[in-house]
Amino acid sequence: MKTKYYRLRGTKHILDELRGQYIYFAAPDELNDPMEGTRDVFWNGDRIAWFNLLNHYVLCLERLCSIVSLVGEKDTVSTRDIQVFLSKSMLPTERYKTMVSKIQGEFTGDPLMSTFINGLSKKVNNAGRDELTQYLRTIHTFALEVISREYE
Repeated sequence: MKTKYYRLRGTKHILDELRGQYIYFAAPDELNDPMEGTRDVFWNGDRIAWFNLLNHYVLCLERLCSIVSLVGEKDTVSTRDIQVFLSKSMLPTERYKTMVSKIQGEFTGDPLMSTFINGLSKKVNNAGRDELTQYLRTIHTFALEVISREYE
């Protein structure tokens, strides 16, 4: 079976490509369909993997909360401000690292959260993007509460 690729492009541009002997491919931010170029992402893991994923989520969320508290709510904070490659060792001071450790400990140490993580670790099927998003939405408010309590 042969694979066929289709592409929509105006005639003017196609002639330019033929003359220049090149094929133009748009960058992801130039595409007009938000789902174009997205990949299906699946998550599966044992208790340790889920524990670490949710701990990292809380780390990223705390960092975002600290940015909002510094710049104020009137300034725009976007997904680009989420530091997904951040690790606790990259935090600027020992006091800050201790505070984040305390937040993570209160979050994952909560009995309901521990039960939630145990339940996730027993899943047989991979969690797709929508399912994983729903899990994060489920814990989001609780994570914000833990962060807020520590800030107070």
